[in-house]
Amino acid sequence: MRSNLIDAGVDVFIVGAGPAGAAAAISLSQIAPHLRVCLADAGRDRPFRVGESVPPPIKPFLDHLGLGPAFIQADHCPSFHTLSAWGGQELIGNEFFLYVHNTGWRLDRDRFDRMLADEATRLGAKPLTATVRSLSPCAQGWRIDCGAAGKFAARFVIDASGRSALLPRLLKIPSVKIDKLVACAVFFERQSVPDAPGADAAVIESFRDGWWYSAAIPGSRRVAMLMTDADIARQLRVSQLP
Repeated sequence: MRSNLIDAGVDVFIVGAGPAGAAAAISLSQIAPHLRVCLADAGRDRPFRVGESVPPPIKPFLDHLGLGPAFIQADHCPSFHTLSAWGGQELIGNEFFLYVHNTGWRLDRDRFDRMLADEATRLGAKPLTATVRSLSPCAQGWRIDCGAAGKFAARFVIDASGRSALLPRLLKIPSVKIDKLVACAVFFERQSVPDAPGADAAVIESFRDGWWYSAAIPGSRRVAMLMTDADIARQLRVSQLP
């Protein structure tokens, strides 16, 4: 019997409307369109987006989601190789023309995320701006308390909350930490020569305490990141701007 304390019932409740959550909602709509899917996101502003590069094999996944043409039209920056100096000073190229799909991309993350979320909504996923306050098992599946946004019953829940791992934390599932890797990033106005080495590539260079990553990103900018352990980052004082 459905409790009168439950505002709505769905088949699948997805926590997190980023690429993982939206892609899950789109896939569910393709294989089981009868399912009622809720795509919940806290709705917080995300003013800081690190510029990510994606390799050529992303194309079959986008095609599977039915988003290949929309992605191509979204004006992300194409990339045709990566350059890396790993354990030496010489830059070694990884040329994408050797791949079956030979174009990688440097993403406008806000645009990329919005494309996925909009498609999930168009295909029937119910968008919900809410923060999950509690999660508890019940005979029919799960009960989800979203505070002022309401209470929900779901047969299945999917945790797509990213590094916050919201649902495991609510269920008090212990986390396993492999290391303390962090990324410290800064953006620059891009003033490089278009045909200079690395102008259209992600560039990676290792050093004793980690590695550097740099890439041109949409908006005529370049991002530079230091990847290292949190304790080393504190020792190097890399989080302190001059």
